[in-house]
Amino acid sequence: MRQTVATNPLFKLRPKTASLRLKKLVDAYRDRDIDTLAALTMEDSNEMHSLMLGTVPSIRYLNGLSFEVMDRIEQLNLSEGRRIAGYTFDAGPNPQIITLKKHRSKVLDALKDMMDSGEIKETVTSPVGCGPVLLDEKDSVMDEGLLSRHLR
Repeated sequence: MRQTVATNPLFKLRPKTASLRLKKLVDAYRDRDIDTLAALTMEDSNEMHSLMLGTVPSIRYLNGLSFEVMDRIEQLNLSEGRRIAGYTFDAGPNPQIITLKKHRSKVLDALKDMMDSGEIKETVTSPVGCGPVLLDEKDSVMDEGLLSRHLR
């Protein structure tokens, strides 16, 4: 991100757009509005990866398979006439797909041939969690030494 901040003038807009989007995301989540939640999630992911692509030198986390998954989710949403799923990518090519439990089989069907061919090696289904939990120090997985080096 340091390289993106230093070389991509569009990054200056990111904090404001992300902040505005976050409020809308929270509202969509609270309202259980998967259409809006999916749209905002994909928009944010695409914006982040666009900024990285515009970095000098370019940072490219997504690969061909990433774009194929994006296309499949967008095609699924078009065929449904509304968004029933959305994608996001972390700093890597691996998609996280958000949807409702009732749409899970449709999402898996949209990706089935990619899973059958081995292009998608593994899928993990995760329900909504219970939210943040404060751990005792003995239960933490945080490496304080590593964290302090990154926060300098």
